[in-house]
Formats: sequence, structure tokens, C-alpha cells
Amino acid sequence: MLSPSIGCNGPHMVVEAIYNDLPVIAFDQGVAMDAILNGINGFKVKCFDKEMYAQKIYESLFNFEFNFKSDININLKNKFSSSTEANEIINISTNDLKV
Repeated sequence: MLSPSIGCNGPHMVVEAIYNDLPVIAFDQGVAMDAILNGINGFKVKCFDKEMYAQKIYESLFNFEFNFKSDININLKNKFSSSTEANEIINISTNDLKV
């Protein structure tokens, strides 16, 4: 999945792609900074570096096998799962409601 966004703190499709074992190539900003692990589930590229962006696209298509079953990627996928996010929202709400 290619994410050319340079002005969005998401985009949420980066996390969705990672969760579905799609390699992601995105600029190093927003959620990509935390969710993409270079060489594990995609590549982060310095913002506006179009040459590196093109190179990483080429590498992901022709020269690289991603390791989606690595422990670090599995832990990351669990962290960004919808159930984990829902539980965090419930915990935060519960704590806010306590008097």
C-alpha cells in the first residue's frame, strides 16, 4: 500500500494495511512513524524524498520479502487492533467517569 500523504496525522489506512499484512510505503510522519517498521512491514521515507519513495516501491515489488510473522510485527498488529483500541477507549472513559 502506498501512502503519499504528507499532511495528515493518520491516515488510518496505513494501520489497516499493516493489520492485513500489506507492506506499506509512507512518508515518515503521522501514524507511519510508529506503525511502520522498516523491512518488517514496509518502509518509512523522509518527507518529500521522492527518489527514496520510488526506490522503496521498487524494492517492495521486486527485491524484498517482508517478515509479517515476526514477533515485533505481531505485537504491533495487536497494539493497533480494533479490540485493543476499543478497550483503551473504554478504560479512558471509565477513568473519566469516576468521581
